[in-house]
Amino acid sequence: MNDILALGGLSGLTGAPVSRTGGEGGSGALFGELLTSVLLQSALRRESDRPPSPADAAGFASDADGTALLLCMLMLNSNGGAGLTTALSSLMSAKRADMPATARLGAAAAAYGRAPAAAQTNTGGAGMIPYESWKPVNPAVTSAPGARGAANYRAVIDQFRVETNGRYKVNKQGRGDTYCNIFVWDVTSAMGAEIPHYVDAKTREPRAYPDTAGALSMTANMMGDWLETTGPAHGWRRVSAQEAQHYANSGCPAVAVWKNPGGHGHVQMVCPSANGAYDPQKGVTIAQAGRLLYSYAHITRVYSNRTLRNVAYYVHV
Repeated sequence: MNDILALGGLSGLTGAPVSRTGGEGGSGALFGELLTSVLLQSALRRESDRPPSPADAAGFASDADGTALLLCMLMLNSNGGAGLTTALSSLMSAKRADMPATARLGAAAAAYGRAPAAAQTNTGGAGMIPYESWKPVNPAVTSAPGARGAANYRAVIDQFRVETNGRYKVNKQGRGDTYCNIFVWDVTSAMGAEIPHYVDAKTREPRAYPDTAGALSMTANMMGDWLETTGPAHGWRRVSAQEAQHYANSGCPAVAVWKNPGGHGHVQMVCPSANGAYDPQKGVTIAQAGRLLYSYAHITRVYSNRTLRNVAYYVHV
């Protein structure tokens, strides 16, 4: 234990026994204790003239502290890469939600301990997210049925870096083009619940690239039609907004669709909410490409109340 802590510059900060394999409900508490010790000792070293307080710990909880903590997690626990991915994802989500620094890192520790072994990151050629929107992704992080969880779902979404990834860049072809449908295709594919980009022109059954001769490329409006007519045969069903948030918070893929009869529609992922709850005033929490790029926002930042009444929600269970 001390040898491994020394690698991260954390030697001597805790005397608590450490399990190298983790255990149900154990590793989150363990690393929460380790986190507290790391932060308080860090504060003590930097301001040795007075005892550290919780405020000191929050003030000194830098990104470097978080990195050191998460590296220790990776080395010490059998959750391995999947645990690190979910912990980092939790850290990012908590930061976006403006949680205090210590709470952010505590959430990361807890998420690491909850990471199911089945949610391993892919190897080999995985991690391919092409710039060209018509090409399918081969994501590094997946969450198939049986390995569901809010942290896993969040990790799947975050790997696509929707706000900065050139794959979803607005107007990249100079035609006012946007890519909400591509982002939903990517995320649902990684979740083992593909809402396809390519479908057979007659049957509307999914087609796989590069076998796309005679296939249709689905727009957001077409995805809405597909979810209503063909989606149920592929595990999708319509739900209320509150139900969509509940399922997303449980790690199930969920989408929100606005079909626009007079123009371009819109489709988004419903993502886990930072506080694990549904806010009826702000609506579901979403991640989306499109004219506005959000990795995390409430749906009311996108739609007016009038338009929101025409949004449909679907979940894959």
